[in-house]
Amino acid sequence: MGISAWDVASVLDKALLYGSVLGASGAVMLLVYAAPILSENHERRIRELTGLLLLVAVTVALLRVPLTVAAMSDDWARALDPTLTSMVWRAGEGRALEWRLAGVALMAIGLRSRRAVLLFGLPGACLAAVSFAALGHTHATGLGPAPIVLIAVHLLSVAFWLGGLACLWRMGADVSPLELGRLAHRFGRLALLVVALLVAGGFAVLCLLIRPLSEVWTSPYGRGLVIKMCLVLGLLVCAAINRLVLTPRLRANDLAAVHGLRRSLRFEFAFVAAILLTTAIVTSLFGPVHQP
Repeated sequence: MGISAWDVASVLDKALLYGSVLGASGAVMLLVYAAPILSENHERRIRELTGLLLLVAVTVALLRVPLTVAAMSDDWARALDPTLTSMVWRAGEGRALEWRLAGVALMAIGLRSRRAVLLFGLPGACLAAVSFAALGHTHATGLGPAPIVLIAVHLLSVAFWLGGLACLWRMGADVSPLELGRLAHRFGRLALLVVALLVAGGFAVLCLLIRPLSEVWTSPYGRGLVIKMCLVLGLLVCAAINRLVLTPRLRANDLAAVHGLRRSLRFEFAFVAAILLTTAIVTSLFGPVHQP
């Protein structure tokens, strides 16, 4: 199968869409979850970060349909072709875009105050994150809602983790070790459950989408998911170091631990970028092997 420049552009757009939407959603979740320990100044920093991610999310979301059409036709001149656009829209991209933009709008409203982030921002974050479950290979398996629910839980888990990492990075340059340690400790407490849901949900989806399971090793889709799981393991190692080594040092007001955390976060972001890119490739260019 030949891969065109438009396929590459579509994959990169999708990876950036994953990162911006899920990152913004997770930052909003953290605003709600960590509200008791966040000062007004800390909240402002997280809101600024969230606003930037929302701006990126809207931009790449609006490019999603024309880039998909251009990849199908291998011709940018046909990116706005009414027939192809209608076909892509009806295939699920339209529904996903509507959910996504609605979620982004609610999150933007939620950035106005603590009360607004709870009433509007949090529902918007959940809606935007699960918008990726509105289309994809899970709808073609004939297995009913189970894979879609599992992917939705998986997406919410990824969003919380990614948003939390982004917020820790944003705060790391401006706050004291004690303040950063409190946020890292609170994030880490829930992150343990999130990690369990993320790994369990991902493995369950793998088992549902690839049948027989032996095709994991022989199909491009399966091999892509195996690569993704290996990258997740690397991410878990970094998270364990943060939780077990660096967070206690931060809570002991160790200034060197701040630099250690930011260095660890750089590795985590590298793993996250590779995971999102791998996910974009396997979901855009390949399909699962599914035999009843």
